[in-house]
Amino acid sequence: MHILDISIMILYFSVLIIVGVIGSRRAKTADDFIVAGRNLGHFMYLSCLAAVILGVLLL
Repeated sequence: MHILDISIMILYFSVLIIVGVIGSRRAKTADDFIVAGRNLGHFMYLSCLAAVILGVLLL
């Protein structure tokens, strides 16, 4: 692999870790974590629904 590939992978995993840490600090309880604090917008609901439908159709 080239250095550009490795640096992009390191950046990607760093962002994932940062987002995970921020999310774990914002979730107070396990129930809050499971339902995402009930603060998802319509865009996120529709995106999740589309992902589920596409996943079922492609099985």
